[in-house]
Amino acid sequence: MADALTWHLQAPYVMVGGHLELSLGKTSASALLGRDGDRWIELAGNLTGDVSLDLDECFPHDSPATYAVRLRVVSENGFALYNMRMELTLQMAPLSLPALRLGDNAVTYTDESQRRHVELTHAWCERDGLVAPIAPEPEAPSDGAREAGTAPTLSWSDTCGSGGDYHVRVGTDPSLRWVLSPVFEKLISQTPSKGQAHWTVPEAGLLNPDTIYFWKVRARSADGLWGPWSRTTSFQAIAPGVPLDVDLEMDWDVRQGTLHWQPNPNGQPPVRYEIYGSDERGFTVSRQAYSISAGESEVDGTRVMPANLLHTTEDTTAVVVGRTVETGNRAFYRVVAIDADGVRSGPSDYAEAPRPFVVTSPPQRIPPGATTTVALQVIRSIGDLRSESDGPRRCNMAIRDGGEITFLLDEGPDFIELDSCTGLLTLRPEPHHSSTHTVTVRVKNGQGGGDVIGFDLVVG
Repeated sequence: MADALTWHLQAPYVMVGGHLELSLGKTSASALLGRDGDRWIELAGNLTGDVSLDLDECFPHDSPATYAVRLRVVSENGFALYNMRMELTLQMAPLSLPALRLGDNAVTYTDESQRRHVELTHAWCERDGLVAPIAPEPEAPSDGAREAGTAPTLSWSDTCGSGGDYHVRVGTDPSLRWVLSPVFEKLISQTPSKGQAHWTVPEAGLLNPDTIYFWKVRARSADGLWGPWSRTTSFQAIAPGVPLDVDLEMDWDVRQGTLHWQPNPNGQPPVRYEIYGSDERGFTVSRQAYSISAGESEVDGTRVMPANLLHTTEDTTAVVVGRTVETGNRAFYRVVAIDADGVRSGPSDYAEAPRPFVVTSPPQRIPPGATTTVALQVIRSIGDLRSESDGPRRCNMAIRDGGEITFLLDEGPDFIELDSCTGLLTLRPEPHHSSTHTVTVRVKNGQGGGDVIGFDLVVG
């Protein structure tokens, strides 16, 4: 019967690698590793004497997260184990970890073993020659300032020197015990402002107008020493509020859709509005083309999305769907408010158009003896950009759940052909077809949505 020793180790953080050292007698043994209840993986066999094993390959980057492991040492003929040392590499967010501070620190240790004596050792390297940077001085916005726009630039005095870094926090809590969202807790080295003493809020609309926000910053030297936090300062964003109650109302008698919204009572009064439209659900408003990370199906993992500003209006309504609409006929719409100073609000929530929806005017009269083609244009959704797990792969970004359009000719004369994929109508009437014909076309998107258009076609 084989002799075996088994250790169970677990951690609140993801395990991504490790190292194992064993000191064995002359009798050979095997070492095995199990992850979160998985099957045993043999690390090595016929082990004797002092052994050193690298465990990094046991934790592939595209495997499920591991929070617990089991180590087993087995020998068929008995063995002597003089020493076992196992180190595990943990993955975590540095800003979320507790840390020891200068002065008294209370550390609590617990385990489930029955041993009466446990010795904990904590070591550090004392360095008197390293000096932490002083606290930066906030420069802009000044304390209590009213800042135009909802994407201000925060700037401060440069105290970290070359190779250093800054940590910025923004929130509505005066003591900044918590931040507004993860967007507002930044290491500047991880932003486009790397190496500089300023940071710009990445998008308009992440801050609300007339709300008091607080911010502070601290510096880290090139040697990795954090300095004290700066004094906390406050500011307010001056901008229009996000338009409210955005809705698309359809008039099915004339097959036309009108977008409605209400001005936000908060913030600066708007004087005009910008209407944006896209076939991507949850799209980003942009007045110029932009790139998104759209997964491995795209070149270099990116996809270029077109600019999606449709038009500007001073009204709170606009016709955006219909056969006579020149800039519109999109699946989704957002509205942005603009005040007298040209400051923009954040984008509204999106309104949806019916999908699929045929927006092409069908032919009313065609001549016999000739070929007429009509490409049916349809409002459809390309889907939405989101991340999903795909087997062992995690965080796989892609645009998903787009509408697959199918065209069907429900009713019509035999001289009409309809491409079921492209919606191309081809009409080849002969002189003997001169008459009035009833035509019905049906469109489906494979997700339960459909549209039907019927018209009378005169040949002659």
